[in-house]
Amino acid sequence: MGGGTGTGATPVIARLCKEMNILSIAVVTKPFSFEGCKKEKSAEAGIEKLTEQIDTLFVIPNNRLFTNTDKNLTVAEAFELADSVLKNTIEAITNIINNCGLINLDFNDLKSVLGHKGLGHIGISHVNDRNAIMDAMKEAIHSPLLETDLQGASHVLINCSAGLNLVELNTAISYVQEIVGNNADIIWGTVSTDENPDDIAVTLIATGFSTPTAKEHPSILPKYSVPLDKVPATASLLPPKPLESNIPLKPIIIPDFIKGKK
Repeated sequence: MGGGTGTGATPVIARLCKEMNILSIAVVTKPFSFEGCKKEKSAEAGIEKLTEQIDTLFVIPNNRLFTNTDKNLTVAEAFELADSVLKNTIEAITNIINNCGLINLDFNDLKSVLGHKGLGHIGISHVNDRNAIMDAMKEAIHSPLLETDLQGASHVLINCSAGLNLVELNTAISYVQEIVGNNADIIWGTVSTDENPDDIAVTLIATGFSTPTAKEHPSILPKYSVPLDKVPATASLLPPKPLESNIPLKPIIIPDFIKGKK
């Protein structure tokens, strides 16, 4: 976001999808800080417009990429890294319904979690240890690339690679349930992949965050409460009193050239 195509065209496309009742999901990035304040403000305005039209929006700030990257990263490599994060995120979403597994997740599952949900959280993790499902789950929950977390989510979808230990998987999902609360709806499934059988892949999507209410600012004026039985019945009928002042009023002097115009 921040450029002409992403900021200008994406909300229009999302609006058309909304009018045609098509599930729309947007995965966007915020510009790097070195791209300037003007582009950052344009991105924020575009995200605000997009939020009004899209079903679910995932926002990835590009500045978060610096947390786990080489300090000698070039500008070209930084943009390539941002593109790869977008690619991996979109691929993780499509793999949920494209790949088969022992416990399948279908389009209806995806729609129930992503339909009309607003801002979303998505975490992706890969761990080369079949017994480290909890580590993979925590990595997906606390992704350093995102500004969001799980607290306050009403819907969670978890997709894991097949062949995991059932007890450890249950422990990991219970950990997620503790974070979001018992009222949150958690859907999970397993998918078969062609990757190393010792690798664990976890995709976690959370949506339905409750919107925080605006804080009430204290008034600078004191508040008074008068009991109704103490208010005179004729209070609203009393004529206004003229303002009293001890300042003597001076006569208004009209210049001669204005007097001649009468």
